[in-house]
Amino acid sequence: MTTHRIKLPYPSPPLHANQRLVRQARDRVIAEVRRDAGWLVKAAKVGRHERVTVGLEWRPKVNRRRDGAENLAPLLKPLIDGMVDVGVTSDDTPELVERRMPVLLPAGKGEPGMWFVVETP
Repeated sequence: MTTHRIKLPYPSPPLHANQRLVRQARDRVIAEVRRDAGWLVKAAKVGRHERVTVGLEWRPKVNRRRDGAENLAPLLKPLIDGMVDVGVTSDDTPELVERRMPVLLPAGKGEPGMWFVVETP
C-alpha cells in the first residue's frame, strides 16, 4: 500500500461545519478546493486506481480548545471530488473510495498545515 500525504495550501480549513456562508460564497470556496485538490493529486502522481482510502489531517499553529475533527468533514467532500475529477477513481461511491474521519494533530509537534491523505493499493 502506498500513502500519498499531499500538503494543502490552506493555513486553516476553508470549509468547516461551523461556518455560516451564503450559498454563492460557499460554492466559490468548494470550487476552489475541488480545483486545488485535482492539481495537487495530479502533481503527486497518485495514478488511477480501482479503490482508494482518503483522509484529512490538520495540525494548527497553536493548541487551543477546538470542537473536534468531525468539523473538518465538509472539506473532505470537495477534496474527494477533485481527486475523482482528475481520474484517480471513476466515481466517489463507498465501493471505490473509503473515507476516514479527519484527524486533528497536536500543535507544536511538527510543521503546522493541512494534508489530504490518499492511500492506494
